Amino acid sequence: MAQADMITLSREYGAGAGELARRLSATLGWRVVGEDIPHLVADRLHLPDDAVEECDEHVPTLLENLGNALLMGNPDLLIDPEVAQRPDPERVFVAARDVMLDAAKTPPVILLGHGAQALFHDRPRTVHVRLVSPIEERVKRICGRRGDCTRDNAATLARRIDTDRVSYVRQHYGRDVRDPLLYHVQLNTGFLSMEDAARIIVELAERDLAAASDGAHH
Repeated sequence: MAQADMITLSREYGAGAGELARRLSATLGWRVVGEDIPHLVADRLHLPDDAVEECDEHVPTLLENLGNALLMGNPDLLIDPEVAQRPDPERVFVAARDVMLDAAKTPPVILLGHGAQALFHDRPRTVHVRLVSPIEERVKRICGRRGDCTRDNAATLARRIDTDRVSYVRQHYGRDVRDPLLYHVQLNTGFLSMEDAARIIVELAERDLAAASDGAHH
């Protein structure tokens, strides 16, 4: 049987992917690589964690690119330690991709975000999952986790991060994270409980993927 040895989780911000990944890890006994990627990237690039977190799954805007060009043209500005430690977004992307490629060498593994569904789209024995949820449900989850936000602030944050993630995957992999054909299944965590969502994914991971693929072509 060709059972899965990798799961990728793409997600809208606040859809509960981190919680679901931990539940899957506990059920399957697989490790999770995703929320720790900024730390792993920072370690590889010898940068502070918070500097990498600021540009994690983020594509610089035109204004940010102009600012970076200004810095390169004015080396004296780099004397400021805070400015000097600002990471190159392309180096951060390459390091994050390399973290995922390294993780794929030692499965089983659950990969969270960072374009994993595009990077490993043609990899055998891989289940690709997209998590979505209504904005009101995501707002509740965000405020429950952060504890210091209003409904409007949480909704704005969710939409900004969603936009960042769409741009990130489009720029680096040429794919649209919202394309349903990138995934084996898309789950609405505003409708499904985490327990039910995990059960569906575990069932997919434990089935014979080769047989399922052959059946889909008949």
